[in-house]
Amino acid sequence: VDCDRVLTMDLHTPQVQGYFDIPVDNITAEPAFKIWIKENHLTKAVLVTPNPEGTKRVANFSESLGMSFAIVHVSDRQVNEEGNRENCSILVGNVKERDCIIYDDIADTCYSIVKTAEFLKEQGAKKIYCLATHGL
Repeated sequence: VDCDRVLTMDLHTPQVQGYFDIPVDNITAEPAFKIWIKENHLTKAVLVTPNPEGTKRVANFSESLGMSFAIVHVSDRQVNEEGNRENCSILVGNVKERDCIIYDDIADTCYSIVKTAEFLKEQGAKKIYCLATHGL
């Protein structure tokens, strides 16, 4: 079967397009997400990336909507003196008394999304929503 063009949606990284010898069209779900945010009156919410790697994506998206954003790094990989795993989560931004929208590109195990939501609640967030392009 011959293929003369590839259509993708929200590639994890734009460099993937370089693996193809044919044109690649990468479309995004952002227009649909913008409509959902506006229809649900959430433009005062905080967009949250559940990992530092998503900072550029969430910053650009929040700017296009005039919204605030925050960065969360959730990790339970640090081992304390007793040998138990310890939560060493970090929040950059303010979510206290605010609704939050976790904005991620992939939801495979949803571990980071759930841990981020729990951490946001601990930090005083009100309602928490999630938008993700790829649900596996």
